[in-house]
Amino acid sequence: SGGVRNVFGRAEQLSASVAYGDQSGKTFSVNLTKPRLNGTKNKLNIGVFRQQHNLSMFSSYAEASRGLNVTISDQHDRHTFGVQEAWRDVVPQARIIKTKVDGKEIEKTVPPSAR
Repeated sequence: SGGVRNVFGRAEQLSASVAYGDQSGKTFSVNLTKPRLNGTKNKLNIGVFRQQHNLSMFSSYAEASRGLNVTISDQHDRHTFGVQEAWRDVVPQARIIKTKVDGKEIEKTVPPSAR
């Protein structure tokens, strides 16, 4: 992670963060903070993110989400109003095998590690 202060010459801060886990997941985010919104003492924060989590150790799914958030807060962060828009995908990781036994259909889940 890292950041740059005074990006546009008015004390703005641009920060980025990347995290990568071998089995657990990946996270990426970029945030821009403007400490004085239109001459007021209110602070504006705009961010975009993407997260991927592999949950196959506990379930048969992986989750991916991406989105954007916007928050406005007062000078001391006592009051904050924010909106977050996110798109979330849940992807099955296991393979489902269907068989018939005595005329009844049976579903069997094979985890990714057993393929």
